Amino acid sequence: LLGPLTATQQDLLEASKQDCERLTKLVRELLQLSKLESGKIDLRREILDLRAIIESTVQPFYLPFKAKGVQLELSLTENLPPLVGDEQQFSWVVSNLVSNALRYTNTGGCVEISATRTGESVVVRVRDTGRGIPPEYLTKVFDKFVQVKQTSDSTPGSVGLGLAIAKDIIEMYGGKIWVESEVGKGTTFSFRLPCENGEPA
Repeated sequence: LLGPLTATQQDLLEASKQDCERLTKLVRELLQLSKLESGKIDLRREILDLRAIIESTVQPFYLPFKAKGVQLELSLTENLPPLVGDEQQFSWVVSNLVSNALRYTNTGGCVEISATRTGESVVVRVRDTGRGIPPEYLTKVFDKFVQVKQTSDSTPGSVGLGLAIAKDIIEMYGGKIWVESEVGKGTTFSFRLPCENGEPA
């Protein structure tokens, strides 16, 4: 509307746009966390197809994975039993874990998402071949405002709320989430959710 932009003006507008997106992400995470901790979030009891949720959630990731040169693999057991819960919230958990895996996996690496039935539960794993998490952080990564960063990392807009929110969501639906990692070899985040007629994990 204002006519052609100079290169400097274009750079400033792009920086402003990125700042707005980071602030929006932060506000959404703070609101979500506030709702979860206050108990004012509704427990939705939908019958869900976890395989379909995972496939649709990872679809937007194929392009950024390709751009970074990281392989994305899906290993989902056929005929997974249905779950009861909130599709949007479960999708958010998967998206957060996959996004983290991509961020900390270098070019040439691999991220694998698997889902299998174990007894009366379904276990989802997001395994990467990234740099891994130091042992002293393994018991802290699900705490609020904890970030495992190196001095060279650039993760603007991230304040360490994603995993705390994921933990609250999974536990709200009777599940459990945990992490296994080895520095230099990679990390696996896993969560277990009860099947439709199963007991809480």
